[in-house]
Amino acid sequence: MKLAIAISKGRIAPLFDTSRRLLILELGEDRPVWSEDLELLEDGEFSRVAVMTRLNVHTLICGAISRELAASLEGRGVRVVAFISGDIDRVVQAFLADTLHSDVFCMPGCGCRRRRRHSGPSGREP
Repeated sequence: MKLAIAISKGRIAPLFDTSRRLLILELGEDRPVWSEDLELLEDGEFSRVAVMTRLNVHTLICGAISRELAASLEGRGVRVVAFISGDIDRVVQAFLADTLHSDVFCMPGCGCRRRRRHSGPSGREP
Protein backbone atom coordinates (compact mmCIF):
# COMPACT_ATOMS: atom_id res chain seq x y z
CA MET A 1 0.00 0.00 0.00
CA LYS A 2 1.25 3.49 -0.83
CA LEU A 3 0.91 6.25 1.72
CA ALA A 4 1.47 9.94 0.92
CA ILE A 5 2.20 12.49 3.64
CA ALA A 6 2.25 16.23 3.04
CA ILE A 7 5.44 17.40 4.78
CA SER A 8 7.22 20.57 5.77
CA LYS A 9 10.38 20.79 7.90
CA GLY A 10 10.10 17.26 9.29
CA ARG A 11 6.44 17.64 10.27
CA ILE A 12 3.02 17.36 8.68
CA ALA A 13 2.44 20.37 6.40
CA PRO A 14 -0.32 22.61 7.77
CA LEU A 15 -2.24 22.89 4.45
CA PHE A 16 -2.15 20.26 1.71
CA ASP A 17 -3.52 22.65 -0.93
CA THR A 18 -0.30 24.71 -0.81
CA SER A 19 2.24 22.17 0.46
CA ARG A 20 5.39 21.77 -1.62
CA ARG A 21 6.57 18.29 -0.59
CA LEU A 22 5.15 14.80 -0.29
CA LEU A 23 6.73 11.84 1.39
CA ILE A 24 5.62 8.71 -0.47
CA LEU A 25 5.93 5.45 1.46
CA GLU A 26 5.35 1.89 0.34
CA LEU A 27 4.20 0.09 3.47
CA GLY A 28 4.87 -3.49 4.44
CA GLU A 29 3.17 -5.32 7.29
CA ASP A 30 4.69 -3.27 10.09
CA ARG A 31 7.08 -0.78 8.51
CA PRO A 32 7.83 1.26 5.41
CA VAL A 33 9.80 -0.74 2.85
CA TRP A 34 10.46 2.10 0.40
CA SER A 35 10.21 5.88 0.44
CA GLU A 36 10.57 8.86 -1.87
CA ASP A 37 10.61 12.58 -1.06
CA LEU A 38 8.74 14.29 -3.89
CA GLU A 39 8.67 18.02 -4.64
CA LEU A 40 5.35 19.33 -5.94
CA LEU A 41 6.30 21.74 -8.69
CA GLU A 42 2.83 22.79 -9.84
CA ASP A 43 0.00 24.37 -7.87
CA GLY A 44 -3.66 23.58 -8.23
CA GLU A 45 -6.13 20.86 -7.44
CA PHE A 46 -5.78 19.11 -10.80
CA SER A 47 -2.00 18.80 -10.48
CA ARG A 48 -2.17 17.36 -6.95
CA VAL A 49 -4.88 14.87 -7.86
CA ALA A 50 -2.94 13.83 -10.99
CA VAL A 51 0.25 13.20 -8.97
CA MET A 52 -1.58 11.09 -6.40
CA THR A 53 -3.36 9.11 -9.13
CA ARG A 54 -0.16 8.57 -11.15
CA LEU A 55 1.63 7.27 -8.05
CA ASN A 56 -1.26 4.95 -7.12
CA VAL A 57 -1.49 6.44 -3.63
CA HIS A 58 -3.98 4.65 -1.39
CA THR A 59 -3.99 7.06 1.60
CA LEU A 60 -3.03 10.71 2.12
CA ILE A 61 -2.19 12.05 5.58
CA CYS A 62 -2.23 15.83 5.78
CA GLY A 63 -3.06 18.86 7.85
CA ALA A 64 -5.92 20.98 6.60
CA ILE A 65 -7.29 20.39 3.10
CA SER A 66 -10.03 22.12 1.13
CA ARG A 67 -13.29 20.22 0.78
CA GLU A 68 -13.03 20.33 -3.01
CA LEU A 69 -9.56 18.82 -3.11
CA ALA A 70 -10.46 16.17 -0.55
CA ALA A 71 -13.57 15.25 -2.55
CA SER A 72 -11.54 15.03 -5.78
CA LEU A 73 -9.00 12.72 -4.16
CA GLU A 74 -11.63 10.56 -2.51
CA GLY A 75 -13.50 10.37 -5.82
CA ARG A 76 -10.38 8.78 -7.31
CA GLY A 77 -10.05 6.26 -4.51
CA VAL A 78 -7.55 8.07 -2.28
CA ARG A 79 -8.46 7.87 1.41
CA VAL A 80 -7.87 11.28 3.02
CA VAL A 81 -6.84 11.44 6.67
CA ALA A 82 -6.92 15.18 7.36
CA PHE A 83 -6.32 17.59 10.23
CA ILE A 84 -3.29 15.67 11.46
CA SER A 85 -0.21 17.35 12.92
CA GLY A 86 3.08 16.17 14.34
CA ASP A 87 6.49 14.76 13.60
CA ILE A 88 6.56 12.59 10.47
CA ASP A 89 8.17 9.54 12.10
CA ARG A 90 5.66 9.55 14.99
CA VAL A 91 2.72 9.97 12.59
CA VAL A 92 3.89 7.04 10.43
CA GLN A 93 4.30 4.81 13.48
CA ALA A 94 0.84 5.82 14.75
CA PHE A 95 -0.66 5.10 11.33
CA LEU A 96 0.92 1.64 11.27
CA ALA A 97 -0.27 0.96 14.83
CA ASP A 98 -3.78 2.27 14.01
CA THR A 99 -3.52 4.95 16.73
CA LEU A 100 -3.47 8.02 14.51
CA HIS A 101 -6.93 8.94 15.81
CA SER A 102 -5.34 9.92 19.15
CA ASP A 103 -5.75 13.57 20.18
CA VAL A 104 -1.93 13.79 20.25
CA PHE A 105 -2.01 14.08 16.44
CA CYS A 106 -5.01 16.41 16.24
CA MET A 107 -4.28 19.64 14.37
CA PRO A 108 -4.72 22.53 16.83
CA GLY A 109 -7.95 24.47 16.40
CA CYS A 110 -9.66 22.00 14.08
CA GLY A 111 -12.19 20.55 16.51
CA CYS A 112 -10.86 16.99 16.23
CA ARG A 113 -12.63 15.68 19.32
CA ARG A 114 -16.05 16.68 17.99
CA ARG A 115 -15.17 15.64 14.43
CA ARG A 116 -13.78 12.25 15.43
CA ARG A 117 -16.92 11.28 17.36
CA HIS A 118 -18.91 11.52 14.12
CA SER A 119 -16.32 10.73 11.49
CA GLY A 120 -16.15 7.94 8.99
CA PRO A 121 -13.10 5.79 8.26
CA SER A 122 -11.28 8.61 6.50
CA GLY A 123 -11.31 10.82 9.61
CA ARG A 124 -13.64 13.32 7.91
CA GLU A 125 -17.26 14.02 8.74
CA PRO A 126 -19.63 12.02 6.54
